[in-house]
Amino acid sequence: MRSESFASTVLYKEVFADLPAATAEAFKAVELRAWYGRGVTLFVEDQSASGIFLVHSGSVQLADSLREEKSLNSRIVRPGEILGLTAALAAGPYRNAARILEASEIGFVDREKFAAFLCEHAAVSLRLVRLLNKVLTEALDEVRDALAHSTWKT
Repeated sequence: MRSESFASTVLYKEVFADLPAATAEAFKAVELRAWYGRGVTLFVEDQSASGIFLVHSGSVQLADSLREEKSLNSRIVRPGEILGLTAALAAGPYRNAARILEASEIGFVDREKFAAFLCEHAAVSLRLVRLLNKVLTEALDEVRDALAHSTWKT
């Protein structure tokens, strides 16, 4: 699958929970929160990543493409999840598209501000590295399992 978000859910509590007060305040200072109505597109596939999105309430459809009526790879994103994390960290494109399904409160952190925040707060960076390692390990395990049960052989 194309997206990191389909392989494993990245929850912001795993990265931002129980932070020292000064670190939590620093994050609040870079996060912009806004309410979005149904149908608003947050980003589309292959768009240059502008930052990360945190779903605080409501729901978001994450799909390979919003151009098709029904995407083969689609799922509903719920409160607590981070969207666009690996794209923002890599300063690359979003690998899928995100559209608001119901009125939602969404946090946004600009890519450059997020990078600066991570540089200034090593404990959060380490949490993020550990979380991304977990996601990568799970994805590799899924690939190995699929190959082990595949009829295709080299």
